This record gives sequence, structure tokens and C-alpha cells, in this order.
Amino acid sequence: MDLNHIIFGLIQGATEWLPISSSGHLLIFKHFMKLDFTIEFFIAVHLGTLFSVIIYFRREILEILKSIKDSKSEGFKLLIYILIGNLVTAVIALTFEEYFERLFSEISTLPYAFIASGILILLSWRRKGNYGIDLKRAIVIGAFQGISIIPGISRSGATISSALILGVKAEEAFKFSFLLSIPAIIGANIFKIWNMSSLIIIPMISAFLSGYIAIYIVRKTLKRFHLFSIYCFLIGIIIWILK
Repeated sequence: MDLNHIIFGLIQGATEWLPISSSGHLLIFKHFMKLDFTIEFFIAVHLGTLFSVIIYFRREILEILKSIKDSKSEGFKLLIYILIGNLVTAVIALTFEEYFERLFSEISTLPYAFIASGILILLSWRRKGNYGIDLKRAIVIGAFQGISIIPGISRSGATISSALILGVKAEEAFKFSFLLSIPAIIGANIFKIWNMSSLIIIPMISAFLSGYIAIYIVRKTLKRFHLFSIYCFLIGIIIWILK
């Protein structure tokens, strides 16, 4: 097992959930460090991050599953909003699939994507939310999740920030963002899993551990969430200078 697999497993897990764009960072490593990884590596780290969010939100997930039979329950409504949000994400992903794929082969738009992500996060600063998730908000947040396929646009940054801007309570925005990610990750990787020849365990464990810690950090820094914009601005400017 290459040490790079462990290191980049840790990096993938952390950047997947911190609002700083995992796809953007992997593109940086690919371009500047001439590193490229197999499909087995990508599947392994994505499974690791998937398990981290499932374990972290295991109670919420169990509550949603228990509420399936009760269409009037809050858990059932939340499940519907998660599914609708991901439907919107899927429509965007499929509609612009070729465009998104091109962005993963070059870094020309990466600085602007990081800066755009930073602006969006900064716009959520001092937003005092009083609302929960409803249909309209689920659709908008799902759209932002779709846009975050662009390397440099953070998925958690886009979904949490858009929720906060829409007036959603910080804790609700946090929970919905991460629960929304579960079907998205599964949907993006399900067909790749069938074609993989083997599962690389070590990077999966690395991504799981750093991913779990990253989720904890995001929850603890919700009141200072806007500060992540500084990182996005800095790395965007650095890449713009170096590219």
C-alpha cells in the first residue's frame, strides 16, 4: 500500500465534508503534483466518506426509516425533501454532464470556482435562520448541490450556505446538507462499484476517520462558518497565480 493512498485518503475525507471542495483539491494534486489514482481508490475514499456521514447521523437516519409508514410525520417529510433535493441534483448533473466532465480535465476555471464558493459562504454570514426545510428550500438547496459538482465549488459549503441564506436554522441547515449527501454519493458511485476489481481498504479507513472528524468540525463551527471563505479565497488566488 502506497503512503500516498493513506495521505490522500485523509485529505479526501476531510475536504469532502469541510466546505473547501474535495474535487477541487484532487484536481490540484492531479495537475501540480502529477498524481493520478485508480477508480478503485476513488470508490474506496467515497465509500469511506459515505460511511462517516451514515455513522455520524445514524440516529437521524433511523428516525427517518421508522417514520416511513407515517406520511404525516416530520421524518417522512424530511425524507421526501431529501429525495426531491436529490432529484433536482440529478437533473442538473445529467443535463450538464459533458460540461462537468471537461472541468475535471483542466484547472482553468478552478480559481474562479473556489472564489465563487468563498463568496457564497461569506454571504451566509450573520444569517439568523428561523425556518426549517420545506419543499421550495429543498429544491433550491438540491440545485446548489448539483452546481457543486463543479471542481472548486464545495458541496457542503454550497448546501449549508444556501440553506442559511434562505433563512433555515443553522442546525437544520447542517443536518439537511449532510443527509442530502447520502443519496447523492450513492447515486454517483453505484455503477462504478459494480465495475471495480477490488476494494482498497486502507484509504477507505483513512477517508472515514478524517471525514467523521470533519463533520464534527463543521457542526462545531456553524457560528463561524463564514470563516471557511477565507481559505477558499486564498487557494483560489494561489491557483490563479500558479496556473
